[in-house]
Amino acid sequence: MEIGGVDTLIVSADYHTNSQFKNIMKMLEIAKNTSSKIEFAVSPKIIKKLEIHDSVLAILRYRIK
Repeated sequence: MEIGGVDTLIVSADYHTNSQFKNIMKMLEIAKNTSSKIEFAVSPKIIKKLEIHDSVLAILRYRIK
């Protein structure tokens, strides 16, 4: 994330109940500083479909080799 490879960071709205709270907050700060878009998923159906309950999903700007 630090090199700006993330286009969009999708965060489960339930992230604040997770033991990974500090890590997710750090990711949110990095995303903000690298001009990544931040989206919060609140719909239980979307959270289940993306499999991001209490976590995050990153959409990359370019392919990682």
